[in-house]
Amino acid sequence: MIGLLGQILQQAVDYELIARNPVRVGGRSSRFLPRTKASRTFLEIDEFHALLDAAGALDAEAREEYKGLGRRAMVAALGLGGFRISELLDLRGAHVDLARSRFKLPDAKTEAGVREVEMTLYLRDELLAYSMDRKRRGLPSEDNDFFFGTNTGKRRDRNRFRDRILCRAVDRANADRAKTGLRALPPITPHSLRRTWATFAAIAGRHPKWIAAQIGHT
Repeated sequence: MIGLLGQILQQAVDYELIARNPVRVGGRSSRFLPRTKASRTFLEIDEFHALLDAAGALDAEAREEYKGLGRRAMVAALGLGGFRISELLDLRGAHVDLARSRFKLPDAKTEAGVREVEMTLYLRDELLAYSMDRKRRGLPSEDNDFFFGTNTGKRRDRNRFRDRILCRAVDRANADRAKTGLRALPPITPHSLRRTWATFAAIAGRHPKWIAAQIGHT
């Protein structure tokens, strides 16, 4: 405890919060608190594609009664739309404008009460394929239906999405990457995919204020 106290006080000296460290600590290496490297909270581009492909494989392998759930489309929307998981699950058909490549999200923080989110052409193609497949299967897909709803039209449960879709897709992606000697994905949550979108937008050179507006930050 005394050694730890000495390290803390040494940090205070370095930040000029106190004049001197009254606790003696031996050796230069013991003067400083141990530093841990922060874990990465977003995906690189190749990692995101691996996750997408894994989610698509889960779609293809699902039993007939569980097809049309849009596992790949949901992962794509989180990673390429910047949504909170609650916003994604609340999306109705009317909120997804595939013709104009826009999402229209109810948002009390904007003057019009609606936040328009741009949709990349890549994401539009993913969502269009999902929407057409859902209609072909006769699943609820009207304007007032949940866009990513269950096969009975109910709102999807966020915990089921995380456990049954995202976690399984991560496990599948890691298994596929291990076969080719690639490192596993970092720990992933739905919010990690929101950060992934912000990272991609920054890499593409989009202005920070535009990024903030797109994800609903003031």
